Amino acid sequence: MASGRKFVKRKLARPQLALSLLLMAALLGAAVPKLPAQNNRFDTGAYARVLEQFVTGDGRVRYAALKQDPASLNEFLNLLAAVSPENRPELFPTPEAQIAYWVNAYNAFVLKGVLNGYPVGSVRAFKFGFGLTFFKRAKHWAGGKKYSLDDIEHGILRKRYAEPRIHFAVNCASTSCPVLRNEPFQPETLDQQLDDAARRFIRQQENVWMRGDVLFLSKIFDWYGEDFIQQLQREGATNPKLADYVARYLPEDEARRVREQSPRVEFYRYDWSLNDASPRKK
Repeated sequence: MASGRKFVKRKLARPQLALSLLLMAALLGAAVPKLPAQNNRFDTGAYARVLEQFVTGDGRVRYAALKQDPASLNEFLNLLAAVSPENRPELFPTPEAQIAYWVNAYNAFVLKGVLNGYPVGSVRAFKFGFGLTFFKRAKHWAGGKKYSLDDIEHGILRKRYAEPRIHFAVNCASTSCPVLRNEPFQPETLDQQLDDAARRFIRQQENVWMRGDVLFLSKIFDWYGEDFIQQLQREGATNPKLADYVARYLPEDEARRVREQSPRVEFYRYDWSLNDASPRKK
């Protein structure tokens, strides 16, 4: 009899277990955003609305307004959490599609990171346990995996793709960063967008300026100088210099001056104050 009761319990338990598994699967399925049916491609529409509404023409962010109305940003973050080139490679078949995804993800994660502590004067003000910083803490979800901002910039974008122009595309929410574009990066126009970002950054005096025999450069060229030099080497340049790289994006008369004079290079101090366009309370 005892063995018979056990058999009955097992028979009864199996439907209950199956029902529980079905309910769990349904809940998980409901939590995963579905891609819109537009050629089965990754949709950046929600992110585009964020950039159009909350990023100014000079690349600053209206953080106070965004914090009051984060719906579109949260929608895009949910999509990033569910889908990435890692778990849905068919949606990102080219390097351009992959780079566009990770640059957009990085910039969206920075926005969310700032909002989590806003109001704040700088991303350097964020302090976490065990000495982790704003860029090193693995707290951002992409395709079901957690990443830090450094994981994305250094472990993915810099490591996998020989594309130094990404340094003019990722935005660290600081005044000395390249400006945040008010449109998403897209695979079809990525080359043009990266060129435009590089040109915009390099043609600003606070980033690149020649005075006398000194070429003053953004600290970005100091931190990531090897990326720019390696690009010149891949193109066949011998004894390449940072001045050679920036010259290609300068107006022709300035570029000629840089090439002819072979100036000494110095680096600007980096301004980490927040790229905030919101009105300040007095």
